[in-house]
Amino acid sequence: DGFRMDVAHGVPYDFWDECIPALMKTKKVFMLAEAEKEHLRNTSGFAADYGWAFHHLMNEIAEGKKNAADINTWYQEYREKYTKGFHIHFTSNHDENSWNGTEFERMAEGHKAFAVLASTFDGMPLVYSGQEEPLRRRLKFFEKDVIGFKNYQYADFYRTLLSLKKQNKALKNDMNASKTIIWETANPNVIAYSRQGMGDALFTIINLSPIQQSVEFAIEGLEGPYENIFGNSTISLGPNAKFNLKPWDYLVLSRAQSN
Repeated sequence: DGFRMDVAHGVPYDFWDECIPALMKTKKVFMLAEAEKEHLRNTSGFAADYGWAFHHLMNEIAEGKKNAADINTWYQEYREKYTKGFHIHFTSNHDENSWNGTEFERMAEGHKAFAVLASTFDGMPLVYSGQEEPLRRRLKFFEKDVIGFKNYQYADFYRTLLSLKKQNKALKNDMNASKTIIWETANPNVIAYSRQGMGDALFTIINLSPIQQSVEFAIEGLEGPYENIFGNSTISLGPNAKFNLKPWDYLVLSRAQSN
C-alpha cells in the first residue's frame, strides 16, 4: 500500500517533513514522489522518486548524443546526492508517451535494451500500461483513449524481467544488502554491471549502440555458472570475460539461491 504524490516538489518541503512521519505512525506505506529532488528522499521520507535524469540519459544514448560510458558518471553523482531510497526507472510513462513519444519513437531498435537496463540496474522498474501489448502510438492525455489490448507481444519479455526481481535477492531494494559495480569494458558503447547481495548475484552486459561490439575484460569475484534468463541456458563466467554483442544486444545472467 502507498501513495504516488503528483508533483511532490511543488509542495513546500516542510509539509512532507511533518506529514510522512505522522502518516507512518498510523500505517507503514510506500511513498513515491513524482519528482527528483534529494531532500524529498534524504530528509522528507519518500521511499522512491522518478529517475528522470537517468531516463533522459537513456534517450540521449539512443539518439547517439551520449554513450554507455556516461552512465558511470551519472551513477557516481547520483550516489553522492542520494543517501536514502531509490529511483524508479522507466523507458516510458504517461508524460513521456503523450508529449515526447513512445519508446519506439525515442529509442527505436534499442527499446528492449533500455528496458533491460531500467529493470536490472540499481533502482526499481516501472512498466507503463500498453508496453506489453506493445502500444506503438501516443495516447491522448486529457481524453479517454483506449489502448486496445490484444496481442501482448512483449508480455513474456516484461514478465521475465519482473520475475527476476523477485527471484534474485541481489535486486532487492536494500542499500545495505545489495552492491552494484559497473565494470570497465574499455568500450564506451557497452555497459557491464553486476549486483550482489544476500548470496545472490546478477551480471548484465548491454550493447547500447546500433553497431556490433566486442569486449574483453576482467571480472574478478563473479566466476561460476549462471542462468541466462533470456536464453534458457547456463553460462559459466571466468575471471576474464569475452563477449560479442549484436546491435542493441543484451545478456542477463542470474545466480540465485533456492528460496
